[in-house]
Amino acid sequence: MDGAVEYGVLGYSTDNIGDDIQSIASSRFLPSIDRVINRERLHRFDGPRTKVILNAFFLDSPKHFPPSDRIDPLLISMHVTPVMRKGFIKRSKEYLIEHGPVGCRDMTTLRWLEENDVPAYFSGCLTTTLMSNPEIEKQDYIIATDLPDEVVEYMRSEADCPVYTLSHDFRPVFDMRTRLEAAKVFLYLYNSARCVVSRRLHASVPSLAMGTPSLLLDIDLERFGGRFEGVREHVRQMSVEDFLDGKYDINSPPPQSYEPYEDPQRSREEMRRIHRLRFREVIRDSSEDT
Repeated sequence: MDGAVEYGVLGYSTDNIGDDIQSIASSRFLPSIDRVINRERLHRFDGPRTKVILNAFFLDSPKHFPPSDRIDPLLISMHVTPVMRKGFIKRSKEYLIEHGPVGCRDMTTLRWLEENDVPAYFSGCLTTTLMSNPEIEKQDYIIATDLPDEVVEYMRSEADCPVYTLSHDFRPVFDMRTRLEAAKVFLYLYNSARCVVSRRLHASVPSLAMGTPSLLLDIDLERFGGRFEGVREHVRQMSVEDFLDGKYDINSPPPQSYEPYEDPQRSREEMRRIHRLRFREVIRDSSEDT
């Protein structure tokens, strides 16, 4: 493969499968996946030159960024938490300018980059580009993702179909290949469901994009509002109290205001291709714990 272009997606060792759902979204835009590169090891990657869509949520240590010069990046759908920003911009401003403009997942990241004279634009979350697979049959069940027991009990008492619970908490931490395969299963379930009720953005937004009615419950806007700004406007939201008062009909979910892009032929071909993808190599180093 000397001189050949290789393509990679981000892999994770976090406790949130929503991270991997974002990598599935990015994989749709790649002709192949040759490797999975740990987000927390971007600076240590020493493999062949690899094109990577860096649609990541950077929240921990700025030392992982900028990436190795062996990575050819597309900076899109990025979020940087406030706690990282000072160190991040100090280490990475030149890199961001060189490889920009930077596509931002949320408006707070966009404003912060513009204030620091980094060319940027609002791209939104890459999971909004997911499309429904017309080969997946719609089924009569409801998904409850990471909801309190009282909410699940209420849903089961009101629903005229089965209510299944899921969690994006992914412990113990599996290897990156297994996580990506699991993320596909989550997306299949969201695609097939009657509706999805969740407290997870990356349950609600992918469902919305695939045409499944979704409801986002009780987001702490004071704590998390910044990272959702520009995304949550598309998702129907409600407090747990209002939901338990019957203000959302899970048996007849209201129409979405968001209209997903649909191209049945393209969707069918893309989903078949994603199903066939083989992750030929998982990049690790001696300090990585999967």
